[in-house]
Formats: sequence, C-alpha cells, structure tokens
Amino acid sequence: MYRLNREILAGMVVVVLGCAADPSTAPGPATSESALAWPEAIRGHGGLVVMSQNMYVGADVDAVIAALASLDPNDDLPTLLTQINVLQETDFSIRAAAFADAIARHRPHVVGLMEVSTIDIDLTALGLPVTYHVDFLAELNQALASRHLHYRVAGQEQNFEAAPLPGIRLVDRDVLLVDAHRVRVGDDVVARTYTTNLGPVAPGVSLSREFVSVPIEVGSAVLFKYVA
Repeated sequence: MYRLNREILAGMVVVVLGCAADPSTAPGPATSESALAWPEAIRGHGGLVVMSQNMYVGADVDAVIAALASLDPNDDLPTLLTQINVLQETDFSIRAAAFADAIARHRPHVVGLMEVSTIDIDLTALGLPVTYHVDFLAELNQALASRHLHYRVAGQEQNFEAAPLPGIRLVDRDVLLVDAHRVRVGDDVVARTYTTNLGPVAPGVSLSREFVSVPIEVGSAVLFKYVA
C-alpha cells in the first residue's frame, strides 16, 4: 500500500571541490544535536549543507484510499471526515514554523522537500460546514521570510492530483529550494515524472512519482547536482 509519509529521496551526489572559507555564508555553530546530523566533511567553513524534509500531508491517506477502494460506499465520507479532523489537528502552520526554525539553525545551501501539498476542501455543497485550505510551500515561504531567510524554488514537479469527491482536492509536489544569496542554479534543471507509476488506486486517486535534478554553484566551484 502506498504511504504518503514515505521517504522519496531517489539519490543525492555530493562532490565538494574546494571552496574558499567564507564565514559570512557558513552555517552557525552546531549544537551537540545538530553535530550528529551532518557528516564532518560538509560541516564548518567552506562546507556544503544539504537538508531534506518530508513535510507529511498530515493525515492517514492510506485509510482514505482504502475506504474509497472498498466496495462499501458508506465508509467513504466518514473516513474522509475523520482524516480531515486529523489534518486540522496536525496544524501545518505550526509545523511550517518548526521546519523554518530547523532551516534557520542549519542554514542549508539546498533544501529538498517531499510531500509539498496544496489542499482544498469545501464540503458546504454537501450540506457540511467543512472547509480547509492550505498551501504548504506558501506557508513555509512565509515562515522563512519572517526569519529573514531567502530561499527560492530551483526546481519542482507535481507528483499527482487527487480529487476523490466533489469539494476535495489534494496536489502533491516535490520541491527543491536553494539559498538565494549563496547558491547559483545552473541551466540544466530537469523535473520529470517517471514513465512507470502506480496509476489509479481508488476513484479520483491516481498516484505517480517524479524526480528533480538541479546543478548548483556555490562560490566559484560547481559543487554538486542534487537529485530528489
């Protein structure tokens, strides 16, 4: 069964080609916890810091898919309503603030984001007073801006769009951010959907995966190509 809280980091190649040390762009001093998070080769002055984060949609999508795929139509709406409640309880604005705090601590050059969702729910047409709208990327960008951090989208690709019932829409993307002040993006950005995918798994839900490949430069050296 497909799980939305999966890690989808297809690969990452890091080649450090001797940047000159620049205290103004290096990450801040690592705490004992963060020191365990990064290999020695990419910490400190002249190092390259990369983060990846599964943003998690915030609810049990497997349960929704199972209900939609079952032969019993009576479990569809109750399951959706239960998971919408869970979605509201896992308040993404709070989680976005925590993601932004982690980025502020480590000051990564590149951030690979998985499960970057846009969720639009409006069940008023069904006589239910249920609405919920959130754009994960917009929320994270706002949280970063409030911390005076400037990251921009270097590449992104849509994985899938699910619309299981009228008034419910979920778009899932993978997004690669780079520090706008310290990273230059090359011309050969590739963002594509894989040829072979799971496809339809329930009414209104067809799952596909993708990858994003971005060449970057830091200082005067080409450091690596990130594939997510």
